[in-house]
Amino acid sequence: MAVLGGYYLQTGRVDIAQNLIIATGVGLLSACVLYINNLRDTDTDRTSGKTTLAIVLGRYRIVGYLVLLYGAMMCYGYHAIIFGDRAWVLALCFPLLIKHTHAVITHRHSPARLGKELGAIVGLVAVVNALMMGLVGV
Repeated sequence: MAVLGGYYLQTGRVDIAQNLIIATGVGLLSACVLYINNLRDTDTDRTSGKTTLAIVLGRYRIVGYLVLLYGAMMCYGYHAIIFGDRAWVLALCFPLLIKHTHAVITHRHSPARLGKELGAIVGLVAVVNALMMGLVGV
């Protein structure tokens, strides 16, 4: 809703069909940031009695994170196919996605390394959103 509201405030119009897909992609990538943060803090959260999604799912069920990450990219790809704009440039991010995904799976038990991957996913979110706004013109 925040993405659609921001779009409306800047353009004065709402194209729900087109922009809902983009908003979903942005939301899923933002959820990836939260997921990595929760995964990194699992040990301290468990010690302090907090219940987070990462604690409930455990470190072995990293599949949820991958679904969020790839779901976001699929939203952008779907947008490019259906609406015919130049979202293909997002394919430039796929090598970063693959590297990041491998690092998260490999180092899911290392909070220090997950801290670095948290920074990596924040950077990836910034790059993807900049590509969407600048090159695609959304």
